[in-house]
Amino acid sequence: MVKKLIGLFLVFLSLGAYNGEDLIWAIVLFLFGLGLFFCKKKEATRGPSGSFFSKVAGVTFEDDDGKNRQKILKQCRVVEEIKLKLKPKPEHKNAVAVLRKNGEQIGYLPWETAEGLAPDIRSLKTK
Repeated sequence: MVKKLIGLFLVFLSLGAYNGEDLIWAIVLFLFGLGLFFCKKKEATRGPSGSFFSKVAGVTFEDDDGKNRQKILKQCRVVEEIKLKLKPKPEHKNAVAVLRKNGEQIGYLPWETAEGLAPDIRSLKTK
């Protein structure tokens, strides 16, 4: 919401900035303001065959069993298959853990991404 307000402010500022000499700056402000107003935050990007790309949160913390997630990450390979598992926490009921195939936890999906995926993961568990 704040980003959209800043975008609108920049659009109006750019319209007032045009006095004949500052045309380039007015255009830059106008386009930047429009970009801020219309941009959407993307935490996850869909890829081929149901795959998606996302950041992983919590990679600097230790795992529940005390393993260092940074060491686990160094063992990961490009396009390594991972598992997503619902792992509710008191502060986030839809938390989704990101695990290697062997069960080692890398971290969690960002909460915005987890909120969207948790219902799908629950429905898969009940089928």
